Amino acid sequence: MRLFYALPTGEEDRSYLERWQECLAPRYRRAGRVYRENFHLTLRFLGGVDPMLLPRLEEALEELAGNHQPFTLLPDRPGRFSGGRGETVYLGFSQVPAPLTDVYRELAGLLEPLGYPVTTEPFVPHITLLRNARLREDGPGQEPDCPSPRRMTISRICLMESVSTPEGVRYREVVCGHLGGKCRRKAAGAGRNKGPGGRIYHFRLLKKGGKS
Repeated sequence: MRLFYALPTGEEDRSYLERWQECLAPRYRRAGRVYRENFHLTLRFLGGVDPMLLPRLEEALEELAGNHQPFTLLPDRPGRFSGGRGETVYLGFSQVPAPLTDVYRELAGLLEPLGYPVTTEPFVPHITLLRNARLREDGPGQEPDCPSPRRMTISRICLMESVSTPEGVRYREVVCGHLGGKCRRKAAGAGRNKGPGGRIYHFRLLKKGGKS
C-alpha cells in the first residue's frame, strides 16, 4: 500500500481549483491535468506501507484530528516544481496559516516513533493541478481569467492510498478523522462504517461534549 496523510477537498473547492487549471494550462504546451477527485493537500507521504502498521497509523490520525479545530485556507499563489519529466504546477499560499503548520508539525512528531524521521526539508503546502508540464516557448497566448482567491474550510484529515488504475492514479480515502472530533474506537470485531460515497471510516467520531 502506498499511503499518505492529506487534507481532502470538497466539491466547491474542486470547482474553484478546476478554474485555476483552466487559467494555468495555456501557459504550457503539454500538461497532464490532475483529476478533480484527486485534489488534496499532502501533509506527509509515507510510500509503501506494511498493512500491519495500519492500526498505529490510524491511532496517530485519531490523536491528531482530536487535537485540532477546523480552520480555513486561502490558496492564492500558483507555483511549480521542476522535474525530469517536466514541471509540477500547483496552487500554494501567500501566507501559510498557523493552524496548518501546527497540524503538520504534530503529525511529524506522531510519526517519528513509527519509523518516519522528522524531515529537514521546508514545508511547502500546495495543491497539485498539473503534472509533467512543459512551458510554451512562444508564450501562453490568450489566457482565461484566473479566479479570485477563495477560502477553503478544512474539517477533515485523511490517510489516503495511491491506487494505479487503467485510467491513471486515483486516491482512495482509507480512514478519515474530523477536526475537533472526539474519536471512539469501535469494538473489536465490529464491522466497518461506510461514509458518503462508500468511503470506509474505521472509527466513530463524536463532537466534544456532544452526541454522535
